[in-house]
Amino acid sequence: MEITNLNSGMARDSAAVAAQQVGQAARLKAETRPVEKSDAANRSTLERHSREAQAQAQAQAQAQAQAQAQAQAQARDRAQAQAQFQELNRSELRAVAEDIRDRLNRMGADLRFVIDDESEELVLRVLEKESGELIRQIPPEDLIRLREKLEELTGLLFNQEA
Repeated sequence: MEITNLNSGMARDSAAVAAQQVGQAARLKAETRPVEKSDAANRSTLERHSREAQAQAQAQAQAQAQAQAQAQAQARDRAQAQAQFQELNRSELRAVAEDIRDRLNRMGADLRFVIDDESEELVLRVLEKESGELIRQIPPEDLIRLREKLEELTGLLFNQEA
């Protein structure tokens, strides 16, 4: 029996030692915290993020400035082109009108630019040279009167709503 008592005593002692070791391991594990970054590492990360944000903001500002400069340049170019077109348009229009008038005169027709009394629109009339009979009118008389009626109706519509 002594051997049995000795074996059971040793088993109890081994179980107690094992329990102590498990308890110590659990305590150590509970006390152990994850390794935190040092203040220097945190500062370094913050500085890197700050630099990235600044670089991104600068890139966006540059892109906006470039887009604005392009829009201004395009507007300036359009204005210059329009001014040149108007200047050329007037002089070319006169030249073309003279050329058409000369050609029509050789064909026995007369070309007249007239301002309509009622609509105050520019009207082109092609007349037969000898009789003065109207060959063609641009815009046609019907179209001029129709435009006047539409303007009148539009005026009535807006006056009634106001």
